[in-house]
Amino acid sequence: SSLLEVTGGLEYLKKELRKIDLDGYELSLAPCQSGHISSHRFSVQDSDSEKRVFQFESIADKVKGSFLKDGIKNNIISIYQSLYEAEKKVHGSGHVHFEQIGEIDSIIDIASACILIDKLGSPGILYSCIPFGEKVAPATALMLKLQNTYFSKHSFENITPTGIAIVTTLGKQVDEKTGDSFSVEEVGYGIGSVDANDLQNVLRVVVLKKCERYEPKFQYCQKAKL
Repeated sequence: SSLLEVTGGLEYLKKELRKIDLDGYELSLAPCQSGHISSHRFSVQDSDSEKRVFQFESIADKVKGSFLKDGIKNNIISIYQSLYEAEKKVHGSGHVHFEQIGEIDSIIDIASACILIDKLGSPGILYSCIPFGEKVAPATALMLKLQNTYFSKHSFENITPTGIAIVTTLGKQVDEKTGDSFSVEEVGYGIGSVDANDLQNVLRVVVLKKCERYEPKFQYCQKAKL
């Protein structure tokens, strides 16, 4: 929902998602509060009575056969490829069986992120230090390799496998020493599914425009000798 806030593209998103041969799900964007942040929670409900789980090959086939832009298709498949490789290393077998990351809500979450990033003009994605909570999925922990993290001490997932796969596949981690200057164009918040009393469970997206580097020019005067 943070990306929806900066694009205003809910109807656009629904239209684009219909280009994928997936049905039997419903989208909702509900206003809610986390701490003192008021925003929305985006969710996907599978309306099928039996839980559907799609495997990597099936997901890739549906994306390739969709009417989405090639760039969006490539990003979705790249993200799922990252998830596939992580699951393969974690379970140590040639065959990877998707469970939660193959459910309809995960597919729609990833596709939605790629669609809305494309709507922004496919910008470069920068992300900050990643929180490492007490409950971290094995694939998430593996994809955090070489990433800057900090221990949040919270008892839930601070970042999900789909979340870490999106940012590490499409983005670049930076810190306060990046040295670049930006102007803030838009700010959007999305509220997570866990209601935590002791923190704001939100994801903030900031649309930045890079500024030209300012190089001050000084004129130095030599002190006259008297």
